[in-house]
Amino acid sequence: MLQSLPLFKAENEINSASIESNQKFLVKHVLWTTITAKENNDQYTQIVFKVLRNPKHLMSHIQRVYFTYTWKMNSPLYAALIDLLLILDGNGKQLSNRMISLSHSLLSNQQHQTLTRYLQTQDLTLLPENKYTVLTKGLIGSSILLAKKSN
Repeated sequence: MLQSLPLFKAENEINSASIESNQKFLVKHVLWTTITAKENNDQYTQIVFKVLRNPKHLMSHIQRVYFTYTWKMNSPLYAALIDLLLILDGNGKQLSNRMISLSHSLLSNQQHQTLTRYLQTQDLTLLPENKYTVLTKGLIGSSILLAKKSN
């Protein structure tokens, strides 16, 4: 834990203040324990913000996949797997295969085929975005808004 000194002295005392790490910001529960349904949405939001704050922190991605799988959140699970694959960028093939194969029961056949096809080809264009992906451009469908019509 980092230590910092206060700005002002009080009666010749120096009191130290702690500065918390940004890795533990707001997430108050260990994710592999039982939580109530009431805490579900808040905790998912906190995990997503952890992923956004530090996209290369692998544990945050694993926690997000585990959380969405545990709560049977189909579309957020698919988005968590897409974000994980984007960050791994072709590395961690055993981890990717394991995550996708173990979450197969909650994914649709098309989602599972898309993810396994990506693992075989490493073609980023195969990973479609949905409204739950946080490390993509946020576009669903084509990025071409206007096309010039040829005569």
